[in-house]
Amino acid sequence: MAAKLLPKVERNRMNTRRFLTSEILDIFEDEMAELNERYKMTRPYRFSSDETLLQAMVGLHDDKHRPQLYSLYENGYAEIIHDHHAIGHGARHAKNILRTLFKRDISKERALEIGVHILLEVAEVDAMVDAFPQIAILDMDQKGKSRISILNEDKKGKFQIASEVMKPIKEKVQGVEQKRAAIFHAFMDGQTIKLDKAKEKKNVPKETYENASSKKRKQFGVSEKN
Repeated sequence: MAAKLLPKVERNRMNTRRFLTSEILDIFEDEMAELNERYKMTRPYRFSSDETLLQAMVGLHDDKHRPQLYSLYENGYAEIIHDHHAIGHGARHAKNILRTLFKRDISKERALEIGVHILLEVAEVDAMVDAFPQIAILDMDQKGKSRISILNEDKKGKFQIASEVMKPIKEKVQGVEQKRAAIFHAFMDGQTIKLDKAKEKKNVPKETYENASSKKRKQFGVSEKN
């Protein structure tokens, strides 16, 4: 459905010579509403009412070059995303993690780490989500000019599913949930939790909830009470 929507938006944009952010957003809404009308509201019905044609995020820079994200629904309505949002398979699980980690004053680097961490965790519980994050960043350069960076593009501009940029980030966030599981069980068992030691540990082995034994917990910076 996205492959149908994007060319229609581009043609409409060029034919009507509408380039302002508010105008482009209107085009997205109009074209999506038209697709919804054609495929779900008009006989013969191509899709049932229970199926979702498309839910997407639209990234734009407003008239003052500030980056903005909108959630576009299949009925042709778009609303601005003020803080954070997740759509698609695994969205509910992603939101649960995101709301505990998100802060409005986080840096771009920390936002990347949170995003990669969430996608990797969702990939563990949802077969429709892979463990190869594809990330686009909307921001402004040092001169205040709008830009969009696709982190999965190589030096020649070719898109790659497995990005080299993601490797160090994935390695950095690997094992975060295993640490959390070990600390949780240690706390419930009345053990002393030394978070400063846990932060110092870099190479953390993968452990399941069941394997978070007293001996293993020490590897996560957790010690027992005497």
